[in-house]
Amino acid sequence: MKKLIVFSGSGVFFESDKSGYNVLASEFGKTKEAEKQEKHYKSIRLQKPWGLDVLAKFYVGISRKDIDKKAKEFVKNNLKKEAFVAVKDLKNKGFTVVCYSSDLINVLEALKQKLGLDDVYGNSLEFKQGKCTGKLKEKVDRYDRAKKLAAIVKKYKLSKKDVFVIGRSVTTIPCAKFGTIIALNPVDKKIKQTARFKINNLKQIWTVIKSFLIAIYLFVFGSVVQTILLRSKLMSFS
Repeated sequence: MKKLIVFSGSGVFFESDKSGYNVLASEFGKTKEAEKQEKHYKSIRLQKPWGLDVLAKFYVGISRKDIDKKAKEFVKNNLKKEAFVAVKDLKNKGFTVVCYSSDLINVLEALKQKLGLDDVYGNSLEFKQGKCTGKLKEKVDRYDRAKKLAAIVKKYKLSKKDVFVIGRSVTTIPCAKFGTIIALNPVDKKIKQTARFKINNLKQIWTVIKSFLIAIYLFVFGSVVQTILLRSKLMSFS
């Protein structure tokens, strides 16, 4: 792995303003509960993660098979049309493309299959005898996503200029120290301030990355030229 694109949060791929985690809970008959959870989360999300274990309770007794089916339907009905072109283009340019999100892993696996992503990471529900217990087997919040990215960066010895993180909310910020943040239709002031670039369409990702890489190249090239000229000047005095 030489270059990495991290979609921080599955929301960057979907037309829906709500996560698959929340929408699926509604479809399984927990609309009021899911709306209440979403309202409270929005009131505190700028300060801290909250509610992932609460959402898990809404799935108690639901089969893995039914959740997987609903997850595939959600992805099919809400996926942005430009997502296919954007991901394909980035992979053709040599990027490893992943999605690390606090959405359900069921949704992310369906997304991976649909778009050909290289890896996904998200919340896993606990199942016993094929039914959800209403608990999380693995919790993945904004900080867990950053830890996952940190491990990847360390494993493959990636520098910050090799990693680009695409997100739309404050939950992307913990990943900022590991790569360049690109805000897609940002919904929070903090992400706007943190992002190196702001875009409004997935197809613009490569455009801003290309301009960034060219700027780095020109800076390095300019530094080398200046060094050569300085050395030549010093040699003329010797």
